Amino acid sequence: MEVQLAGLDAYIDDIWGKLPTDSVAFKREHINVLEDEFLEDIGKIFARNKVQDRLGLYVNHRHFELQSGERLVEYGAVQTPWQLHNAAADVKARVTPKTWAFFEDKLIPTEFKYATGVEAVQPIHVPAEFLNEFRAYIDAKNLTSRLGISTRSDDAWDPQSMFELTVGRVSIIVPNEQFPEHDVTHVGWFFDADGAKVARDCIRCFAHG
Repeated sequence: MEVQLAGLDAYIDDIWGKLPTDSVAFKREHINVLEDEFLEDIGKIFARNKVQDRLGLYVNHRHFELQSGERLVEYGAVQTPWQLHNAAADVKARVTPKTWAFFEDKLIPTEFKYATGVEAVQPIHVPAEFLNEFRAYIDAKNLTSRLGISTRSDDAWDPQSMFELTVGRVSIIVPNEQFPEHDVTHVGWFFDADGAKVARDCIRCFAHG
């Protein structure tokens, strides 16, 4: 049986503040790096349920605070808060989830993207067995607060040579040679059909200021 992942309407203002700040999440990743064993196990869960071509693994975090009514929305190479409280219905219809995290028994979207194509605005359906198996695994490993899921990016930028830089309340995609490797934290992974980590699709993130 397939279930539809929650959309924009499922998000409420206090969800954002429940995500760990980048300083906490990134310190945790550096001190207690997600072991290859975990990535291998989770990759197999994605592949076994045939969702690896649509979804990836994501480290839950936030770089800055959002005001009431704001949602973090990505458009092109820029991710910034959008005030959607009184936004037109046709605008809201194109703001689709990009990442989700578990809060108690619910999988809630935390970040969004502005969709421009017809296919992109369609709801995402995944096997219920996948969500159950993934949740059971991260619960058992005490990773539920750390890990969520993300849509698989089809963006043109190459994560091997580009990464996300956050300054103030804006995140942009920039060339990674401008900063040393130790300043970069891996915050996402995608998997192939065998469940192996696809390194070229790693998402790398750096918080500045």
